[in-house]
Amino acid sequence: MPTQRPASGDAPAPAPHARCWPQPLHLHLAMMALASAGEGPNVLAEALEGLGAYQRHSYRRDQQERPVLASEGSSRLLDYGGTGMPALFVPSLVNPATILDLLPERSLLAHAATQGIRPLLLDWGSPGAAETGFDLAAYVGRLARLLGQAATMTGTPVALVGYCMGGTLAVAASLLAPEAVSRLALLAAPWDFHAGPGTHYALALAAAPLLPLIEQAGTVPMALAQGFFLALHPRAALDKFARFRRLDPDGAEARFFVALEDWVNGGAPLAGPMAAATLRDWYLLNLPAQGLWRVGDIRVAPGDLRLPVLAAVPRADRIVPPESALGVCRGLAPERLIRPASGHVGMIVGRRARTQLWDPLLAWLREGM
Repeated sequence: MPTQRPASGDAPAPAPHARCWPQPLHLHLAMMALASAGEGPNVLAEALEGLGAYQRHSYRRDQQERPVLASEGSSRLLDYGGTGMPALFVPSLVNPATILDLLPERSLLAHAATQGIRPLLLDWGSPGAAETGFDLAAYVGRLARLLGQAATMTGTPVALVGYCMGGTLAVAASLLAPEAVSRLALLAAPWDFHAGPGTHYALALAAAPLLPLIEQAGTVPMALAQGFFLALHPRAALDKFARFRRLDPDGAEARFFVALEDWVNGGAPLAGPMAAATLRDWYLLNLPAQGLWRVGDIRVAPGDLRLPVLAAVPRADRIVPPESALGVCRGLAPERLIRPASGHVGMIVGRRARTQLWDPLLAWLREGM
């Protein structure tokens, strides 16, 4: 039977280009090979099939534009609408801000906008000419200034919600601009960088010889940080891509996997001085937990905060060990402590995220209205 050609004007859209992720690809492949040693060739073959299926998957994020409330350099405050208390969400500098708005059905920000909150998202952006020399203090200063603009433009102090290192930066920004903050929520925010099993410190020591090179670089590729995270769980790539191979490629679970993996790999380059300061001042010297971290003339001491604080510390976190995130609680007494039974990312977008984090967090934010 001859093949039917589509009528003129009805030609199918070209398939999207295959992904070259995950990055760094060579390290993922090496880790997968090492993790599969002794388990038979089929284990690695299945994971590689899953990796290929991920790279070819048709899902691409819908680039919905949000109104920009304020901006500075490459950073923007995106307005997600809603009415009620304004809440500024601050993500990590390492991965894209989109984890807080991953998919329509897994968006903390979209949900917050329906629950009496006006969520604002800080998209740090990719370092440009203005940011290539930024260290941690420069990013804290930018957050404090945007925080002040948000309070001025909304006519009221705003709640500050920091996720991962965004929470650590939010503590410092709250001390720089206390009049602009009504309450502070810290979601898996690292503080005691020597707490926990010691893997993070060992990896930081191994990377220490790179410090001069990192600090002098205008920017460093996000793959450098990805290698750090991959080393925390060497079997992760093998297990997750083998699991993806077994999913229905057209199903919701596969779509979620691809959206999450794209987020993991889609981060912008990092400003070199910021990356070096994070490695040196936080992971090696542990300045925050020792009370020695300073931003300009201000010592970043959580005990000096005079506002309600909520801390969310997931119990199964490999990225930020629970002991590290609980470290900030020794310097202040959180009004509310939430302990989700999940990991670092699952707390934000997992199946139980709404009941274990979203709803308790949003209820606490509304208490400040």
